[in-house]
Amino acid sequence: MEAVEHIVSSVGAFLRKRAPYAILLMGFGCLILFGALLLLLPAARQPGMELSFLDALFTATSATCVTGLVTVDVAATFNLFGRTVILCLIQLGGLGFMTVITLSLMVLILISMVIYRFFDGEEGESGIW
Repeated sequence: MEAVEHIVSSVGAFLRKRAPYAILLMGFGCLILFGALLLLLPAARQPGMELSFLDALFTATSATCVTGLVTVDVAATFNLFGRTVILCLIQLGGLGFMTVITLSLMVLILISMVIYRFFDGEEGESGIW
């Protein structure tokens, strides 16, 4: 139990020292690498099909970034598990993008509301300027 607490505190300390954009990039990178490693598993491919690391990495990157580009025939190369991994990467990549955009818009709306309240909707009557 102490080992888990140590790992969690170490990861927390590591992330607190990073800028938000760096955390976002590291998250995408980890997701892509994890997806590529899952696609390399023999359980993710059709029997007798080979897949290079670069093809798996490109497929995982394309799925996570929701571009839809592939270097291999997905139906012929991957079985149900492999196609499910690709589907999950598409969903997580799209959800991540939409989450970042939604949170950014929420922050912009919040900032504009705060500015509007400071000014009370009229210029010149605020006590902050």
